[in-house]
Amino acid sequence: MAEATVTTKMWIDPSSRWKATGQLQSDGSLKNATVDDNNGITRERDHTFSSESDFISWVRRHTN
Repeated sequence: MAEATVTTKMWIDPSSRWKATGQLQSDGSLKNATVDDNNGITRERDHTFSSESDFISWVRRHTN
């Protein structure tokens, strides 16, 4: 039986410099993401984003 490959990916919002690090899924979503702000403070844990644009929209809602 083949082992599942887990790919860790980081998305960075270019405006705020907030970043999400999590497991990239085959459908392009990011699962179990930890979101850190531009000061390195963790703002969210175990979040799932459906896409990178979903992450950027989430950041915009939490920084404005």
